[in-house]
Amino acid sequence: LFQEEIDSLEDLAKFKPIWVDLESPTPEEKRWVRQHYGISIPDDAMDEDIEESARFYEEDNGELHIRTDFLIDDAEDPRAERVAFIMNLDNDSLKSKGILFSIHDEDVPVMRLLRLRARRMPGLISDAREVLLKLFDADAEYCADSLEGVHDELEKISEYVLKGNVTDSEASEVLATIARQEDINGWIKRNVMDSRRAVSFMMRRKMLSAEQFEEARQILRDMDSLDSHTGFLFEKINFLMDAISRHFDQVVDAKMKLTVENQKEKEKRQCAECNIHVKGQDLFAASAHQDLYAAIDELVDKLDRQVVRYKNKLQDHSSANKHWVQ
Repeated sequence: LFQEEIDSLEDLAKFKPIWVDLESPTPEEKRWVRQHYGISIPDDAMDEDIEESARFYEEDNGELHIRTDFLIDDAEDPRAERVAFIMNLDNDSLKSKGILFSIHDEDVPVMRLLRLRARRMPGLISDAREVLLKLFDADAEYCADSLEGVHDELEKISEYVLKGNVTDSEASEVLATIARQEDINGWIKRNVMDSRRAVSFMMRRKMLSAEQFEEARQILRDMDSLDSHTGFLFEKINFLMDAISRHFDQVVDAKMKLTVENQKEKEKRQCAECNIHVKGQDLFAASAHQDLYAAIDELVDKLDRQVVRYKNKLQDHSSANKHWVQ
C-alpha cells in the first residue's frame, strides 16, 4: 500500500486503488469520483444527527455505507471526527468495486497511523475490507494509548491530592485537570462504542473472510477491554472529585469559622471601645464638676474679700467723721 496525491481526473484514472480517502473534498473532487467510479457521495454523509439505523446500510446497487466517529485526542479540545465509508464489493458493473471510499472534514490520527504502518509493512493490507478492519484495529490501539495517558495523569493527581496540604489555587488546578481527563475518557468511551457497532455490522453482513472474521472478533474483544477500563477510570475520577470536594468543603467550613470568630472579636472590640467611651464621658463629667466647684469656691472667696474690704472702708469713714465733729 502506497499513497498518491490526486490533482486531476486524469491522475485518478491512472491508478487502480483499494482506498480513496477524501479529506474536505471540494465539489470538483466529488465530481471526479462520481464521473470515474460512478459513485455519488450523499449530501448528508457528514451529518452528526443521523440515527443509528441510518448509519449502517446497503444500497440497492450493492454499496455498503458505514458512518462512524474516530477519536481525536487533542489535549485542549478532545473530540470525535465523523467519517463516512462507502464500499462496493459485489457490483461488477461499477469501477468502484473493491475500493473503499472514506470522506471526512479533517485529518484523522487513526488514518495517519494506518498509512504509516502500511508503508513500513508492505504486505499488511491486501484489499478494501482489510483497510477498514485495520482502521478499526488502529482505532482500538489509539484509544488504548489515550486511556493510558488519562490513567497516568490521574495517578499524578492521586499522589498530589492524597498527600494533603493542597492550597485553594492548587485544588482549582487539580479540579480542572480532572475535568479534562473526564472529558477525554468520555470521548474514548463513545468512540469505542461507535467502532464496536461498525465492526459488528461488518460481521453480520458476512463480508469478511474467515481470517478477517477472526480478526474482527479480536478487535471486539480489545474494545470490550477498553470499555471496562473506561469504567474503571470513571470510578477513579469520581473518587478524586469527591476528595477535592471534601477539601473545598473543609476550606469553606474553616473560612466560615474564621469569619464567625472575627465577627465575635469585632463585637468584643466594639463593646470594649463603647465601655471606654462611656467611662471617658464619666471621667470628663467628673472633671467638669470638679472645675465648677473650684470656680464657685474661688468666687465666694473673692466676694468675701470684697465684703471685708467694704466693711473696713466703712469703719475708716466712720472714724474720720467722729474726729471732725470733735
